[in-house]
Amino acid sequence: MKICDIRFLLTIFLIIAAFGICTGRASAQTAVTGRSLVVDLAADHVDITLGFNGADLTLFGVKDKPGQVAVVIRGPEQTTVVRRKSKALGIWMNTRAVEFLNVPVYYDFATSAPEPDLASPETLNKLGIGLDALDFHVEKNEDREMIDSFREALVRNRQGGGHFPLSPRTVKFISDDFFRVDFHVPADVPTGNYLVETLLLNEGKVIDRRETSLRVAQVGFSADVYNFSYERPFFYALLSVGMAIVLGAGSHFAFRR
Repeated sequence: MKICDIRFLLTIFLIIAAFGICTGRASAQTAVTGRSLVVDLAADHVDITLGFNGADLTLFGVKDKPGQVAVVIRGPEQTTVVRRKSKALGIWMNTRAVEFLNVPVYYDFATSAPEPDLASPETLNKLGIGLDALDFHVEKNEDREMIDSFREALVRNRQGGGHFPLSPRTVKFISDDFFRVDFHVPADVPTGNYLVETLLLNEGKVIDRRETSLRVAQVGFSADVYNFSYERPFFYALLSVGMAIVLGAGSHFAFRR
């Protein structure tokens, strides 16, 4: 039996075991902690290695009260500048720019029901559920219509790269109270600490919420190259140029023959 087959069978066994354990102990754990949600990630870290082409994330959970479930993943926040190009004197150039603060490098969410059925738009915005809930601050007092236009461009750009969702993912119920959620992070996902928040809502109110951390980091040879490029940028540049010259010269002589 191949190693991959053994890993697959082990994964199936763990899922079945998790279902039995979580379902059997949900009430007991709720009584001890006073919570209505028990959630956990199948893996609490994403290791970026050489040849990394993205990763799938799975969250399992159990609820012991009626209600809908929403799960939100947010990456580290950063400042992002969106620029608009216009044609001036026959040349395309940047003519306007808006600087947005508190922009997550990655954002995704899943729900067990359509957003209008979860809560009011005001409540969803407050809880950070949905793309409309993303609050990008602008320091300068810009025109509101222009800010909205640049914000839409920012969201479209992130969606194109797989860093923002095109639509909410689905919370899949394996049984009445046992559920799972599947996410995917792209190959160029930024490193850092990510927050996974699971909420149980009923009649537009939050019954319970749980937070889980997710670490995305470079490991192995990829991490060594990454650290070297930042710690010694001058030598990294020299090495890159040297390798380019050697490879170029080698290709030249190879094709001459």
